[in-house]
Amino acid sequence: MSGVDDAGRAVDIPISGAADQPWFTIPENAADHTVGCLVTARNEGGTATAATAIHLNPTA
Repeated sequence: MSGVDDAGRAVDIPISGAADQPWFTIPENAADHTVGCLVTARNEGGTATAATAIHLNPTA
C-alpha cells in the first residue's frame, strides 16, 4: 500500500501480515490517467476497507 508524504512523494506503507506484495508498479502508459486503489483487510477483529484515486501527471 502506498501513501504520500508531506512533500507529496509516494511512499510505501507496510501492511503487517499481508499475503501479497504491498505495492503495485503503475505502467508508463498510465500517464495522464486516473488510477484507483481499493484495499480490504480482514482479521479476527473485523473488516476494514480503504479507497483512493490519484491522477497521474505526465512527465516532460
